[in-house]
Amino acid sequence: MTLITDHKWRNLEYGYQLKPKERADFDYIDADDFDLHDFLRYRGVVYDVGEFEVTNVKGWDGQHVDSYFSAVLIRFGGGDHDRVQVGLWLA
Repeated sequence: MTLITDHKWRNLEYGYQLKPKERADFDYIDADDFDLHDFLRYRGVVYDVGEFEVTNVKGWDGQHVDSYFSAVLIRFGGGDHDRVQVGLWLA
């Protein structure tokens, strides 16, 4: 397994910061609740942080599986859930 990360902290975005086209990708979120969701931009893709699953990868808090061979990992900043570190996990 290979983990790629730059260890930089990235600020999360709120729903109101997304463009209308980006919002359309998240049609499962009720319009009244959209601004309460946190989103992450990584490698040209916008992720709903609420869709990340808890992971058992040491040192990481969540994972979003992209394919059989890759996943995006996130680690929240000590007590600060407004920013994350991101990693790409490749098999």
